[in-house]
Amino acid sequence: MVKGVFRKNRYNDRVSFNINSISQLNELKGKMLSSLSINLPEYRMKDMAPLKSLLSASTENRCDLNFKIITNDGKQYIEMRSQYKIPVTKKVLEILSEMGVEFSLK
Repeated sequence: MVKGVFRKNRYNDRVSFNINSISQLNELKGKMLSSLSINLPEYRMKDMAPLKSLLSASTENRCDLNFKIITNDGKQYIEMRSQYKIPVTKKVLEILSEMGVEFSLK
């Protein structure tokens, strides 16, 4: 990620961009995210056991964990916010992908 400032030259109409800082995206991923939302049919609730071990695995770059539990017929749902925070790491995202769970990051 590159942060900087655009400035217009006071003597002519030239615009320049001055770089203030450069950071790798790997370092910023957890800091920039505020929540992880998991969409889950109710029959798959028991499949979430692998995430339980990850909730306390790290104290850095943790974000809110939200669930959207959908009824088996798909007509109703409930949104819940977990009291736990989860570290957003490559391992967590891989586990969710392997489980075939629908998720989104904010």
